[in-house]
Amino acid sequence: MLAPHQHRFLILADGQFGPLTSKTANSCIRYFPERIVAVFDRVTAGRTAQDVLGFGGTIPVVGDFARGLALGRGASAVLIGIAPMGGQLPAEWRGWLKTALERGLEIWSGLHTFIADDPELGSLARAQGVRILDVRKPPPDLPIADGRAAEVDPYVILTVGSDCNVGKMTAQLQLRDELVRRGLRARFVATGQTGIFIEGWGIAVDAVVADFVAGAAEQLVLQGAVDADVVLVEGQGASFTRGTRASRWGCSTAPARTRSSCVIRPRATTSATTTAASLGSGSRRSPSWWRSTSGRRRRYGRPR
Repeated sequence: MLAPHQHRFLILADGQFGPLTSKTANSCIRYFPERIVAVFDRVTAGRTAQDVLGFGGTIPVVGDFARGLALGRGASAVLIGIAPMGGQLPAEWRGWLKTALERGLEIWSGLHTFIADDPELGSLARAQGVRILDVRKPPPDLPIADGRAAEVDPYVILTVGSDCNVGKMTAQLQLRDELVRRGLRARFVATGQTGIFIEGWGIAVDAVVADFVAGAAEQLVLQGAVDADVVLVEGQGASFTRGTRASRWGCSTAPARTRSSCVIRPRATTSATTTAASLGSGSRRSPSWWRSTSGRRRRYGRPR
């Protein structure tokens, strides 16, 4: 379990900080801006997050890495906020990350290259007693999906989209917040590095061997279903990719029988409030109804 709300972050987004090119950085700024001391990007240095993104307030963008580490009360971790080509570690970054580790800062990374396994940086982190969190590294011993997700009581909702970076995660987070406001026990299940940074737990399914993606999704659903009325699963990739297809299997289908499931395709015209209202309002859809036997029968079309 990560603890993003216990850290102060310098976000590394050098050369790519912008509305469409720094998805991880942007989402972290949107959902925990109070934890961001600065963004490091030499291209947009001297501006603020608000200037670059249209949100984020006065979070400064700096062109000097060491200066960024010292801003505010000082950063306690460096968060990699962009995805270089292929998710690999650029050679130029090594010096910056080495500086952070030497100063005792944690590294939070969603790259496909696992920084903790790097001979130089991993050894330095161990010598300094500092954690490197490679959130894209799959957990060991992932299961094959066996349909247990079909047995959970909560309603399971998966977002899919026609492409990457169309708002699947954001739609779920907005839904979660609105459903909670309406009194439902809604849990967001992260399946990508950005969602893991925000929520503090999850599995990046695009780094999981294909045979185990559905099992990973099912494991997440089972974990998210504990004491929940609604489980909101973050979709990955496009609707036709292996990640989405496997996640749909892992989220809602059992080999011997099926249960009703819900798939949301994010649209600009659909607000979180409108969607939450359709899920959480009305006499039969109150929080108590979602937890009741009659509610489960109504949702699944069979008695429980």
